Formats: sequence, C-alpha cells, structure tokens
Amino acid sequence: MTRLALAVLLFTPSAFAQSAQLTSESGLHRAAFHLPAGTVRLNLPGDLTAGDHIIGTVFTEPSGRDRAQQEKNEKELAAYAIDIGGHLQFQGNRIFWSVPPASAPGSNVIRLRDRTKKLVAECQLPILPAVPSPGLPPSIDLPSGGPAGGFLSVWGTLPGDAVASLRIGGKDAALIAQSPRKAVFFTPREALGATTIEARAGSLSAAGPYQGLGLNLAASRRDLLSGQSAELTVTVLGLSGLEDEAHLVITNLTPTVAAMEGGIAYQVIIRAADVSPDGTFVVLRRLVALQNGTFDIAASVTRPPLAQLPVAGLAATAIARWSLRNGIEITPTARDLMVAGVNQARSALDDFLRAQLPFGSNAGDLLLALISEYCFDLRNRILNPALGVVRPRRLPRFAYGFQASPQAAVVIDGPAVQKRTFLQFLGDLLSRMTPGGGWGAILVASQPPQQPFTIDRASGITVQTFSATVGPHTVTVGACVRQVQVVANQTTQVSCVLTPAR
Repeated sequence: MTRLALAVLLFTPSAFAQSAQLTSESGLHRAAFHLPAGTVRLNLPGDLTAGDHIIGTVFTEPSGRDRAQQEKNEKELAAYAIDIGGHLQFQGNRIFWSVPPASAPGSNVIRLRDRTKKLVAECQLPILPAVPSPGLPPSIDLPSGGPAGGFLSVWGTLPGDAVASLRIGGKDAALIAQSPRKAVFFTPREALGATTIEARAGSLSAAGPYQGLGLNLAASRRDLLSGQSAELTVTVLGLSGLEDEAHLVITNLTPTVAAMEGGIAYQVIIRAADVSPDGTFVVLRRLVALQNGTFDIAASVTRPPLAQLPVAGLAATAIARWSLRNGIEITPTARDLMVAGVNQARSALDDFLRAQLPFGSNAGDLLLALISEYCFDLRNRILNPALGVVRPRRLPRFAYGFQASPQAAVVIDGPAVQKRTFLQFLGDLLSRMTPGGGWGAILVASQPPQQPFTIDRASGITVQTFSATVGPHTVTVGACVRQVQVVANQTTQVSCVLTPAR
C-alpha cells in the first residue's frame, strides 16, 4: 500500500511524546518507538512461535529539518537498544533471535532502552505457543506477482541455519524478517512489469515468472486551508503484459478532514485494454479540505490474490503441517480433494482475500490460516457430527467442569471432505464475519483438550484456531468464560483449565 500524507495546516509540535506501538501487517509484526530524535522500528516475522530461530531487522528514521539535524538525531537514535527475551545477536541492522518459551517471564515484551539502559518504552509482542516440529522436507513456494517497492513473502520450510535471499528482475530484494516458515522481503522499486523471481535459502533454490506492480501518488497542492482543493494523481505502473485484471483501491483515511471525489474508498478494475502502451494507468481525484488539519490518502493495487500465490504449494504445506502437528491422518485422496476444493472456491476466496488487503493482511498467510482452520472443521465433524455453527445446548454450569475427551482415532478421508467442502466451510465462515471487517484469530486451548467451545454463537473443539472479526468476542469452554479482543492479523490466545464436576 502506498500512502500520501497531505498537510492541510502545517505546524511544529513543541514537544514529542515517547510512545510505542505494535501493528501486524504485510506478514510482519512491526514495533515503532517514536522519540524526539525520530523513530526506531523493529520488524519481526508475523508468525512468531515459541522456540523459533528467527531473523528481524531494526531501522532508524531520524527527524530533522536539514541534513545536519538528521545526522545528529541519527547518532542519538543509534544509542538506543532493543531488549527482548532469549538469545539475541546483532549483525548490522539484523537481529538473530532464539524466541524463548512463551511461559518465560517477559518473553512477549519488546523494550527500548537508552544509553544508560533506562527503560524508555515497551510494547507487547504476540508469540504463538510452541508446536511439535512438523518434520517437513525443505521447500520454497514463490509468489508470481506482488508490489514493486513493497513487502513480499516467500513461504516454505526453510533451513534453520540459512539466511534467505531474493532477486526480482535480477535485482536484490532486502530481507526484512525470516521464520522457519517464511521470509519477508522489501522488493526493488524498479522491479516493474513482467520479469522473473529467484529465491535461495542455503542449498535450496526456486525461480519463476513474476509481475511487479507499482504506484505513484502526487497532489497538485500540499498546503490547504478549509474549503481549498487539490487534485490527486494516482499512477499505476508495471501493467505491461497484464493477463487477468488489477484492482486499484484509493482510500481516504481521514474523511472528516478532507472529502475525496468518489467517496471514502474509490475502486477501479483495470483490464488489459485500459493499460497505456507504457504499462501505466492513471486516475485523477479531487480533494476538498473540510477543516484545517492533516489528512492521509492510501492506495493499493493488486491482481487477483490467488493468481499471485502458489496455491497448490501453500495448500499442500498447510495440510501436511496441520496433520503432523495434530497427529491426525489425512489420506492422500482427502488431501487431493481439499486442494481441489480450494481451487473451486477461487472466486469467493479472492473476494475475501482482496477485502482484507486494506487491513494490512498478507494473502498467503491468510490462505494458510483458512486451510488450517478447515482441517480443524473436518476434525470437529468427525469427533462430533452434531457440531455445527449454531450454539449447542448448554448444560448448567454446576453440572460439569469438562466433558470426557473422545478416544476414537480420527482419520480425515475422502468421504469426509466430500461431505464438507472447502467452499461450504468458507461460506459458513463468511456468514459469521462482519462484512468489511478486519480478520484476526483466536487460539482456544484447554486442559483437558478436545472440549467443546463457543465463540459468540459459533462452535468448535479445543485445541483449535478460529477466525474472528476484529473486535470483542466471548469465548466459552465449559464453565470458563473469557472476554477477548481480536486484533487485525494477530492470533489472540485463550486457555482454560477445567475441573470435573463433583
């Protein structure tokens, strides 16, 4: 996503407040520490799991009106230190971190300290609980399209001791973060149009075709008072050779400050016939300031998400990883049917994935999460055929602490998949999601496991990851009732320890 901040009324703050915030976007957890001298930014993989050996990066963004002031502030920012638990090593701006167990004190807190080691700011870091190593063979799954000058993920089973690298159109992409399951890069801005992509991780390598799309945002005026207007020009780059279509979304992030022609979110479908000979497409929008202040315009352009993802590879990896982690057999016939089912749901799935892009979602990560949840859904229906999306009959709380866990072995076979297709699962999931809302997830665990739970009015069986719209939700496991707040592109954890009824 490309953003353009337009200053409607310029001012210089007299003081800067020190703060910390963490957002999850584009497959990353990004911690930003805002200081008088500028910003210190830490990037970590968005799928952090206890016990991982990961790579992250730290960048400083000095403030200042001129180069001399910026150089002074850069030296000041360099004196700050990132403090997170576990074994930590620095090489330039890269962090090599052994993520500690989730139970370790302070393991989910990022702290920033000054040159005297005084705590300046801190923020919470989402870390998923450790899971058994899936033991999958090393692999790399490459996307076939993405942004020029933006974040791009490469998935697979990456060697733990290898630093991944990526080249697009023969130019190096910068590694931003890496986990055992993916690597996130920042792509070269000049990697536009139809070109090639090549990735390496140790002895592993993969290559394929790639189409890079870029954006330029410009405004005729930047300094506006209430009632004044400016013309916004959005230019899409890299469209030469477009075979399907591209979706452009221009979003006014501050509609109370300025009105944009076409509404808060203006969308355009770009087809091959709309593209200029130089591979560009241009949109003009008029902006009118409603009040003095600062307003923000964001734009994103993408081809259909599934057209850019290694769908078969991601689906196969998600299914195999889930099967090994949960100790549940999925027959080869069932796996083939599940992958075919994902392809059959392309239209609805593309619409859902595209709707999540404004919230910073990573389409590949979200696809992996949905397939994993589908596996849980199939398991649940084998364990309890009566379990659906409607709240089951509740026993009085005094009557039980937990229900006996089913003892029968579970095998997901072809008939189970034919009875419950991925498209049916996706339809039920979308019916309980708030239209236009951001996506997050809730990981529900219990002791003992395999306990029925409800989230609002939907149901499942522990242990399970469950999709939910950003916002508050009620999780009920037996007599355990928890209120949770789901955050965009993060997994919120709920764990209940249940006792037998007397």
